Amino acid sequence: MKRLFLHIGFHKTGTSALQEYLDENREKLIKNGIFYPKSHSSLFPGNVDLSWAFDKTPPSWSSVDKTNKNDIIKYYKDQIDETSCETIIISSEDFVLLDGQSDSIEKIRKFFIDYDTKIIAYVREPIEFILSLYSHAVRSRSINCSFKKYIAEKYSFRAADYPTRLQPWIKIFGRENLIVKKYLTAEFVNSNLVDDFFAATGIEVEVDKTMNRSNIGIHPWLIQPYIEISSANIVEKIKVKKLRELSLLGLDLPKEDTLRYLLEKEDLEIIRNSYQVSRNRLKRDFGIEF
Repeated sequence: MKRLFLHIGFHKTGTSALQEYLDENREKLIKNGIFYPKSHSSLFPGNVDLSWAFDKTPPSWSSVDKTNKNDIIKYYKDQIDETSCETIIISSEDFVLLDGQSDSIEKIRKFFIDYDTKIIAYVREPIEFILSLYSHAVRSRSINCSFKKYIAEKYSFRAADYPTRLQPWIKIFGRENLIVKKYLTAEFVNSNLVDDFFAATGIEVEVDKTMNRSNIGIHPWLIQPYIEISSANIVEKIKVKKLRELSLLGLDLPKEDTLRYLLEKEDLEIIRNSYQVSRNRLKRDFGIEF
């Protein structure tokens, strides 16, 4: 029976960089007996369209709707059935968004019924996770508020309650088929996410593990100027140019403790305490401690 590793996320745990690595090294991986399917849409290095195809309500802006869901699922099925590789990797952080759709997760289990399937997920320290979400939202110009206001008004604390969100996957696939890893560079094998991912799955591969860095954040000193430029009533072309210049400027600034810069000590303690029960469960159930 072929092995299949379904990498489900979580978001903000290096998924984009890992998917870009797998996409760019597809042919080399095949020579090592590892198959990483091509996405149905060439727009994505990850297999996000497959996760959307199993979603009851895929994003309205996605490439998936009720008219092509079955075509996308068949497209992937044909690829993984036809490959001669003994190991298959499928990766999309949007699979974790199905945690409220147990029947969709069950359909995924049945879809991979002929494979020895393991679920792999990386989890990030909750406050760092929130900060990364905020930084991404600022960079994508989808919000124009402070970090504190973002947490108070826009963030869902369930997002980083990893034990709760993994429970449907455990129930359907079994705890023995879940691999949960801490997202922390200092603890990665060789301080490299790709090496750590392959080590976690038990895959041996002789391919260069160099990764591109994706989703570079904004220096904390520049977040407010970035928001102000994003919200300014200026020509879009000029706005984009100024935002790019601002992002590059941040590379030359001294390192800053972003959390302490954006939040008061009391605020940090409140957030940490709100995740204490979740942290305890994470340690008890998966041996992961932040």
